[in-house]
Amino acid sequence: MTPESGTIDYLGPRPQVVFQDAGASLTPWMTVGEIVGERLLKPTTRAERRERVALTLRQVGLPPDVAAVKASSLSGGQRQRVAMA
Repeated sequence: MTPESGTIDYLGPRPQVVFQDAGASLTPWMTVGEIVGERLLKPTTRAERRERVALTLRQVGLPPDVAAVKASSLSGGQRQRVAMA
């Protein structure tokens, strides 16, 4: 069937690319908290940064305690989630 008229509206978030080898985009000697924390926009205090990192990790399905481990020790799926965070 070929459409004859109409439009398609997508109201969700903008799609983004997540590469298969997410580990290549993560600095292996940094902790997950440092990696995610450096991407946050101007947290005012260290406590606020920790809180926002924990929230961001929860949003991608990772427990907040993952923030303390090095990215190199994560599984491939966990690395992809950190890359999305």
